[in-house]
Amino acid sequence: MAAAGEVTGNSTTGCQYTGSLAAMADTDAYKAQFSESCPEGAATVNTAFSGIATVNPEKNRLTITATNADETRGVAVFFARK
Repeated sequence: MAAAGEVTGNSTTGCQYTGSLAAMADTDAYKAQFSESCPEGAATVNTAFSGIATVNPEKNRLTITATNADETRGVAVFFARK
């Protein structure tokens, strides 16, 4: 893993994402670790995820697919550069 980077963003539903990416050797993919914080009523639900990420050829879109630790939740998160 030669390169690493931070990932942050917000969803249209009010969730916030923070985490990191680490390049996987000999591939165009990255290992992804991130936390999702979503409002739920008066509370905030925090969930940690890990998975894999890819960047499109133009390098302006990041796609992450991941699961939580016990694999009861899965997500696909799409980040776009503004």
